[in-house]
Amino acid sequence: MHFTGSIQGPSYLELHRIAGSFNHGISICAAYIYSPTARPNAMFSGSSDDGLKVILNGKKIWTNQIQRSPTYDSDQFAAPLLQGWNSLICVVDDVIGGHLLTARFLDAAQPLTDLQIALDPPTTDAVRHPAAQYNEKAATLMRTADALRAEGKLAEAIPAYEAVVNQYPLADVAPRALYGRANVFYSVEGEKSLNKPQDASLALQSLLDRYGQDLLAEYALLELGNIQQAAGEKAQAEATYRAFEGRFPASSLAAKSQVELARLLAGDKKFEDAILTYRRVIKQYPQSDEVMTANVGIADAYRLSGDKVKARQQYQLAQAMASDWHDNKYGIDVGKQAWLRGIMDSLRMQLVP
Repeated sequence: MHFTGSIQGPSYLELHRIAGSFNHGISICAAYIYSPTARPNAMFSGSSDDGLKVILNGKKIWTNQIQRSPTYDSDQFAAPLLQGWNSLICVVDDVIGGHLLTARFLDAAQPLTDLQIALDPPTTDAVRHPAAQYNEKAATLMRTADALRAEGKLAEAIPAYEAVVNQYPLADVAPRALYGRANVFYSVEGEKSLNKPQDASLALQSLLDRYGQDLLAEYALLELGNIQQAAGEKAQAEATYRAFEGRFPASSLAAKSQVELARLLAGDKKFEDAILTYRRVIKQYPQSDEVMTANVGIADAYRLSGDKVKARQQYQLAQAMASDWHDNKYGIDVGKQAWLRGIMDSLRMQLVP
């Protein structure tokens, strides 16, 4: 599990990030907990959004069927731990809105810090890694790989990133290692790379397959489409962009993925489809900055299709929106104002008779 972190605590697990967005359903969270000694007086301490059921070693030990936002440690109850491996299942109910879980174990009101976790059923010879040490070892390897990349030693950086994932697949940095490896193969941002887009695509696909619940997976899927498009694989890129919303419906990048799709369609002279896609972005994601990009994109599509009248009308509409956003929506955001001024300068050039 990759915790997102929040101002409310370090172990805020956003279940919608993993299970997708839904109302009136449940998520079942399972893990195996290793305790070096028996803890007959241990307590489970956590919370959820909404209701929570906890099953420890095959026995239901807690039910709190409630509609709420989570509050750290609001549910506390006896949860005796056996010496060795213990199975833990948390069933989290979602009525509507947020879908979250926090969980930890206490003994004599103190947090247990020597517990170890596994996501796969442990075998008798399972290797047990305390999380802090495990993550630190992975982070050390990650720093080595990043340094090699920064020094331009790209061929050496590849196996260094691979070592992170091979040796520490559950580490917090493991998804970033696969992402870094992909960027060494090929960079859509133009950074120095080995210029191997096919290898980069495979690396990003590996990240999606292994760490699909991680936030980086959203960036990986969008970048996969970018790489496919750059490599001339238009059909694959279109399929990738179209798949984004279904896989990450709550992502802040969903609007951008559809803008990329519209640009691809316009570049393929499918102007009507491009305009419809841009209009869908405006309707579906009204709070996104991509609305501005979509309005300009519609004007560009009209211009490229030869409809000068509609293009000019749309450019004027986009110019008015950019001016309004500059003065009102982002009236105190210097960075956003600079972005909008650049758009307005570009639009003025398009509106010159």
